[in-house]
Amino acid sequence: DGNEEDTEHIGLVWDRGPAGDFVYGGLNELSPVEKKKRYEEFIAFDQQCREKDVLFLKLLFVTNRDSIAKTLGKRLAQKKMAKDLTTWLQACSSRSGEGSDISFEGLEAISAHIDPTDFIAFNNYERNLRIFSNFALNTDSTINPWVVVNTGDRYAARKALMRAFRSHLHDFESRGK
Repeated sequence: DGNEEDTEHIGLVWDRGPAGDFVYGGLNELSPVEKKKRYEEFIAFDQQCREKDVLFLKLLFVTNRDSIAKTLGKRLAQKKMAKDLTTWLQACSSRSGEGSDISFEGLEAISAHIDPTDFIAFNNYERNLRIFSNFALNTDSTINPWVVVNTGDRYAARKALMRAFRSHLHDFESRGK
């Protein structure tokens, strides 16, 4: 209607973050006192976000080993197909000579989509889940709780994630009203 108020909105997207540092960066090896300090730092950061009107949505994605194995299997198959396709395209390119317009774009990204660290994470699934869960439990709050998303069924997970985001955004926007 032309009378809309201009407001500034800030969102925070943090890939991996401190919980991942506990799993992959070795922070889980700290003493209980040092861990508590790290948890308190995270809680303080969460509070600062609220004070600065930044929506901080804390997500914990969980799945099962079968789903992870299925994903790894797909990625291995994609990597093999990308390698075979690269070999075939190179052969076609060498036959057609110079000036060929054959493109290898994207094949490297497919091949790099899986690496040995994926298998290390898979083998440490139970340990990693325990560490992520402990981090969430020690940094949870009623004001801004962690959203736990079961990614075993990706379609259902996407819908649940959108519902959670809508709910958090509504709560965030209605603060102080």
